[in-house]
Amino acid sequence: MTFKNKEIKSVKGVHNTIAEIQCNIPQPYIAESDPDLKDVFIHGYRISVSNTGKEYSISRPLFILDSTCQIASNLSGSIVFILKENFCFINGNCITNGTIDGSNKCRTCQTNLQKFSWSWMEGCGKSDKNYLWILGAVLGGLAFLVSIIGLTLLVVKHKRPRIDAFVEELSNEPPSTMKSF
Repeated sequence: MTFKNKEIKSVKGVHNTIAEIQCNIPQPYIAESDPDLKDVFIHGYRISVSNTGKEYSISRPLFILDSTCQIASNLSGSIVFILKENFCFINGNCITNGTIDGSNKCRTCQTNLQKFSWSWMEGCGKSDKNYLWILGAVLGGLAFLVSIIGLTLLVVKHKRPRIDAFVEELSNEPPSTMKSF
């Protein structure tokens, strides 16, 4: 088990019985700039108690989890946290399998693909790709048409000097040898 943030906070508690103290647990600190702390699966605390504020009891772990999708289990003396079947845990929230992301209709919780991030729905956005194929075909056709026109003009330009040379050759002949067509 790894603790990402070891910030120490003191809060006042109320002594209810000899074995019971009540206090408000502070909200966990999650730094926006620290990607390791943004998507924490379980929040944990180490709790110790003091009457004087100088001497403290042995600290004990306290874990906060969402029982909707998280399970705490003791395996051979180690506490293990498990994500329940048919749930994703995305951005600190339990998401049921098949749920579509409210901010993007093409993303969904698909536990068979990813359990800790959104999965792209198969075939979603395909109409956009079809539009791009049509645009590509039109632009390709225009490029082909421009190429054909360019080649035609090039061929005509190369043939024209031959016709001009033939006409010049005919006009240089003496009138007696000129033939009419």
